[in-house]
Amino acid sequence: MLKTLFSIITICIIAVFGLWIYESMTTKETSGNPYSEAIPSQMGEPDSSKYMFTERFPYTEEEILEKTGYGSKTGEGFNSSNMIAPIADFQINQPGKEQGTYIEGIPEGHTVKVELIERTKELEKMAKVKEVTYKEGEKGLVATLPEKRDQLYSLSAEMMNGNGEVIDTYVGIVYVPPEPEVNAEVSIDKTSYSPTDTMDFRITNFGPSRLSYGARFIIQSYENEAWKTVEGPEAVVAMEYILLPKESTIHTVKLESYDFKKGKHRIIKRLGVSDTQVEEGLAAEFNIQ
Repeated sequence: MLKTLFSIITICIIAVFGLWIYESMTTKETSGNPYSEAIPSQMGEPDSSKYMFTERFPYTEEEILEKTGYGSKTGEGFNSSNMIAPIADFQINQPGKEQGTYIEGIPEGHTVKVELIERTKELEKMAKVKEVTYKEGEKGLVATLPEKRDQLYSLSAEMMNGNGEVIDTYVGIVYVPPEPEVNAEVSIDKTSYSPTDTMDFRITNFGPSRLSYGARFIIQSYENEAWKTVEGPEAVVAMEYILLPKESTIHTVKLESYDFKKGKHRIIKRLGVSDTQVEEGLAAEFNIQ
């Protein structure tokens, strides 16, 4: 009797556990579908950040040296024989990250002074954040970026000889952006198309972050009060596009490549903030006649 009761209890536990797993899996499948609900065509507004970089390299090397007051590269201390990773003229990084240059080792009798300085967009000095001197043999000539966002810095490495004279300099500009978020809009050239038309799909990046995205579009039809994905061509997986702040781009979509029926549809594009895990989907709705 006890053995039978124990078996019944065991079966009940297994059944309940199995039901819990099933519900968890099905809930995850439906609630995790990013295309099951309404998707906006716009997210955020044109950004008003005090730093808005609309170019990949907003400062030239000459401009950086002139406005920061540092000396130029001579190759006497930093050169191809000992340089592992130089300081870039301009780069974007996140708070708390190490930034600097790496060499095979500071030569005997020499030191390197590294400075991190807050600057305005015009590269005017605001405040010195950090200064550290590295001695001979050391390789990582770095400074850690503060936990502050939407801030511009200059980062310099000056090599000095035994007399304290600067013999070579590397200097670059580092920008720490605001909290990463997608501020963008997608739009299309018409609201109604035939199945053989081509569509002009526009993406506008409000900034201040750079956006990245792949070649794939997702097109869905609205049937029986639900969105269903329309079969279409496979995209080139490895292809990635970068869209700078304040820029727009247009992609041509051949609708004949998709298996359309008449009715309401939408085209979805996943946009991500470059070098982060932040990603959002935006969509534009249209009709097939």
